[in-house]
Amino acid sequence: MAVGDYIETDPIPVCDFALKWARRRGRDLQAAIYCCLIEHLLEHHFDLLLPRMRTAAREDARVARIFVRVWNSPFLFGQAKEPANIKRLKRLASELRRVHLELRA
Repeated sequence: MAVGDYIETDPIPVCDFALKWARRRGRDLQAAIYCCLIEHLLEHHFDLLLPRMRTAAREDARVARIFVRVWNSPFLFGQAKEPANIKRLKRLASELRRVHLELRA
């Protein structure tokens, strides 16, 4: 949680940290990474970080699972909650389902 203190001032290192740990096994870990870091990174730095997150999600199914669920989350805030950005997240989820066939369902 302390890493989250740097979201507004140092978003790229925090994003890299979050994506590194999002690649690890464990639903609890992935849920914590999403709730404590990714949702707040997208809240404050959507345009800056979505391309970086998209690349990581295309490369790793564990990261992709997070983004397949994100777009319709009731916990979108700030920039992530803007209608155009919700559409971008929805498109990303569709893209990731195509890339990672095991995410379909």
